[in-house]
Amino acid sequence: MSINDLEWFAEMVKIGAHKIPEMRTKYARLKDQVEVIDYKKTMAKRELENMNNLITILNSDIYNKTNKIAYFNFGIQALEGHIHRIVNSDNLQFQLFISS
Repeated sequence: MSINDLEWFAEMVKIGAHKIPEMRTKYARLKDQVEVIDYKKTMAKRELENMNNLITILNSDIYNKTNKIAYFNFGIQALEGHIHRIVNSDNLQFQLFISS
């Protein structure tokens, strides 16, 4: 081993003595950041699932209300038909009364 090799090795040990603790600190910070991101990702996924469930409920509610509206419209048409028949029947009886 030459002096240059020993100097290089000594320099690497010196750099390692300073860099390894710094790298551990950076690693710990990055690990914490990843945990925060994972937590936010999990919470966002749950929130998305809740929103999808709410959308499903609202779509079902819209479907039910649309059916009720159609049912009421059918009932209105039936009542209008009955009223029209009653009015026509009354008009016919009134006309028969007048003509007699």
